[in-house]
Amino acid sequence: MLGPVEVWSRGQRLGPFPQKPTALLTAGLVDAGKLVSVDRLVDAMWGDDPPASAAKLVQAHIVRLRQVLHRPGAREVILTRPRGYLFQPEEGRLDLQATLIGVGRPAREAARQIADQMR
Repeated sequence: MLGPVEVWSRGQRLGPFPQKPTALLTAGLVDAGKLVSVDRLVDAMWGDDPPASAAKLVQAHIVRLRQVLHRPGAREVILTRPRGYLFQPEEGRLDLQATLIGVGRPAREAARQIADQMR
């Protein structure tokens, strides 16, 4: 992860968040759209020395993050799944997604042009 983590909701920058929720959110968003295990989140938050109550603390941080990130009428950003969580930010809202979209669209168009020329 490069640079500071910024969280925006409803057009406003939130935070700064405390270290543990930031680590949890970052770990979840790095794997956005995929199941992120509780063990992975615990590791992101505490490394090799998690407290005995780490899984419960992850749950508590998830509840707080949901409260902060929820927008009325929008889909949930963090979904509970067996053995973990699914982080699903709005399409194009992560810097990584925006970068990939910016690179991917021109590449897709170039591939179409090449395919058209080969016909």
